[in-house]
Amino acid sequence: MAAITKSELRNRVLRHLGVLAAGEAASSEDASVVDDAIEAAFEELSKYGTVESGFTSNNIPDWAQEPFRDRVAFQMAPAFGIPMDRFAALAQRSGQTYPLLFKYHQAVTSGNNTKADLRNSILRKLRIIGLAEDPSAAQISVAEDLLEDLLDQLRSENAVNFTSTAIPSYMMVPLRDWMAYLMADTFGVSPQLLGTLQRDHVLGLRDIRAQAQAKIPLKVDPVEAKYF
Repeated sequence: MAAITKSELRNRVLRHLGVLAAGEAASSEDASVVDDAIEAAFEELSKYGTVESGFTSNNIPDWAQEPFRDRVAFQMAPAFGIPMDRFAALAQRSGQTYPLLFKYHQAVTSGNNTKADLRNSILRKLRIIGLAEDPSAAQISVAEDLLEDLLDQLRSENAVNFTSTAIPSYMMVPLRDWMAYLMADTFGVSPQLLGTLQRDHVLGLRDIRAQAQAKIPLKVDPVEAKYF
């Protein structure tokens, strides 16, 4: 996905808030206040080192577009009289802005990971192996078969465009969290762990969607479902 301009981000913010319908143009007044909010958000992000060379408020790369939109939308919600229930949903998504932007920014300078790296990360999250342990041959075979099947699913839905031999660093945690819960039954993890795995599974999927702009079905609250 190509970088977008401030005006394109402004329209995304207004559509996300429900102020602007698809195909409509913002009024000059709305455009002015949202543009000011975008500049303020960019200044804020710059202080935390989450912007890179070539990333300006008028040249926003693909990996920053959704979290940047969420941040500005939350900040602009009171000005547009957004209802409290919707405001709460915007606040929740805005709270994920910095973790996502830090993660994606780190990916600009980080390398790729292998299937074995992701496999072992998943097995450690499932508590099948310890930090310094290696999995058995049987565990490797089962985990890697499942891993490939799940990556195939994401590729079929256009959520990822890489192979298991070159997994971007910024996708390691979301993929681990999304896959671990789906592998839990196969590896017979304890019931006490399932609640945590299920919560992280949902957050992992949201991270994958936010990064890839993928159209993956996601269970959300009824209030959120109208807007996402």
